[in-house]
Amino acid sequence: MIGALAKVLSLSAFLYFLAFLLSRREFKLSPKGFRRLSWALGLSLGLWLLAVSLLRVKMGLARAYDLGNAEHLVYLISRGELSAAFVGHARPALLLFAPLFWLKPSGVLLIVAQSLVLGVGAWLGWLLGRESFGEEGGFFGLALYLLYPPLQRGWLFDFHPDCLFP
Repeated sequence: MIGALAKVLSLSAFLYFLAFLLSRREFKLSPKGFRRLSWALGLSLGLWLLAVSLLRVKMGLARAYDLGNAEHLVYLISRGELSAAFVGHARPALLLFAPLFWLKPSGVLLIVAQSLVLGVGAWLGWLLGRESFGEEGGFFGLALYLLYPPLQRGWLFDFHPDCLFP
């Protein structure tokens, strides 16, 4: 609990400092600069989270209950047992990942697909912020989405279909 609180407070301090820095007259970015800053933050943080997730799998730190359970259920769905999506907890989102297992059944594909879907969510956060508040709002919408601690925790902790719909 203390670690989560410290992370939220440090995230808030970082965003406050960034807003203060960007609001100063001598540090004004053009709209194109904010767009570049948004893409740089989005790509670097997204690739970092993907790399840490894949490293956890490579080092054997992935949990058999979480990633293994999802991998097994998607494998069964890809082999025609559609009822496996509703065993235990109803997870109809797993039906979307079955075509990946026709190519190569692997838990790594689930983690990569989860990272891609969450990256699309970051892009949508950027679009929403940009439509509402301009390029600066797009940057902060992207930053708030990607730096949201529960989303990062779910992203880094194996595969969870719940993270796909934040």
